[in-house]
Amino acid sequence: MNFKLLIGDKGNVDFNRPVDMTKEEKDRFIQLIESFFDRDVIKVKNVEEFRDWRVGGDRVQYPRVWTGEEYEVLLKTHLLEVAIDKLGRSGMAILVQDGIWRPRFLSWCNKNGKNPFEEDTLKIIKEFMKEQEDLKKLKKQKIKQKRELLEKKESLEERIPKLERLEGVGDVTKEGILKLKQELEEIKKLLKD
Repeated sequence: MNFKLLIGDKGNVDFNRPVDMTKEEKDRFIQLIESFFDRDVIKVKNVEEFRDWRVGGDRVQYPRVWTGEEYEVLLKTHLLEVAIDKLGRSGMAILVQDGIWRPRFLSWCNKNGKNPFEEDTLKIIKEFMKEQEDLKKLKKQKIKQKRELLEKKESLEERIPKLERLEGVGDVTKEGILKLKQELEEIKKLLKD
């Protein structure tokens, strides 16, 4: 049987996957572990469900998306150790998220006249999260539109000189070329904005 011992940010040791043992194997294993570590820190916990999300498992675990409920705990908890226990996240993850999220959230609350310490905190957090998600979608949409305009601009800049050389041949008319030039100028104006 192969497994890895993982050491967490608080020095806790865990395995990278479930370990099935007979009673005899378990007793011998505990004796082995006791020979490596101080007996007072060894705690054996029998669990019904293995927490893949905490120690890796077969899927990518980080970064795990923060929920509104987790942000509420982050906002209302003042001690790092308490936040670690309540959230089940590493101290570093909590410090990073707190340093990024809290100032943005409190600034948004101030701008919108909301007090998350006197009102329904979770409701306010979810409203903030929705607005942030909507802003991300809008930004992606603008980037996509700009990319499409740039592609159209490049295409017209390439096509117009070719069409000017073919003016009068087939369906190529001066009016058609002028329309394309006007479209190109409109695209350039949009890209400046």
